[in-house]
Amino acid sequence: MTRTVVKFPGAAAHIDMMWRKTNIKWGQRSSGKSLTYLGNKMAVDGSDKSQSDLNRQLICGWKWKAYSGTGLFSDLWSLDSGRPQTDLKSCDEFVFANAAQSAGTRRAPTPSDTAARCIQTYLKRNADDTMTRRLRPNTPAPTWKEPGGRSSTGP
Repeated sequence: MTRTVVKFPGAAAHIDMMWRKTNIKWGQRSSGKSLTYLGNKMAVDGSDKSQSDLNRQLICGWKWKAYSGTGLFSDLWSLDSGRPQTDLKSCDEFVFANAAQSAGTRRAPTPSDTAARCIQTYLKRNADDTMTRRLRPNTPAPTWKEPGGRSSTGP
């Protein structure tokens, strides 16, 4: 995960928080619980979408909006190409949409219920160019028993 931390610090901070505060251990090396990659497996709902696309839609597409307090950072991956660019606001989910353990595969009565059951955070850019992960104040406080999380971050 070292390379991920360097290139995608917001996503790494979100994963770290999920591992520390919840009972989600999938993908954590010390837990012995590997994530199961879905590949191109089709969704069973008849939508003609892959399961990973459906998971991402349920977690990050259904009524999801980037939080207005989310800070923009320079994309560290773009430094490799010699053209640093400001990142775009995005939704990072954990457990990842392309894993069988995604919260999107754990169906709630409606898609909006599935998304609402996620811990929701955002990445704030501080005045000194550091970042802070914060709970979204416009969503319910987490119980830390949610099946997943989503965060307004840059890549």
